[in-house]
Amino acid sequence: MIAWHDGAAKHYPATPVECVDTTGAGDAFVAGLLYGLAAGQDLTPVIALAQRCGALATTAKGAMTALPWQHEL
Repeated sequence: MIAWHDGAAKHYPATPVECVDTTGAGDAFVAGLLYGLAAGQDLTPVIALAQRCGALATTAKGAMTALPWQHEL
């Protein structure tokens, strides 16, 4: 993804996974993003967390079955 922050665009490469089903990936990404922002983290680790959440959510069939637990991140 590309994010604009502090007057510059920065590219954040995707987290590679074996994709099974994309259902819920966007929701998982947003959940990771909001969690990181609420915790007061800087944007780069927040984006990395959000990408991991979204990517891991695609590794099993269904919207809830592959959502990662915090210790898996």
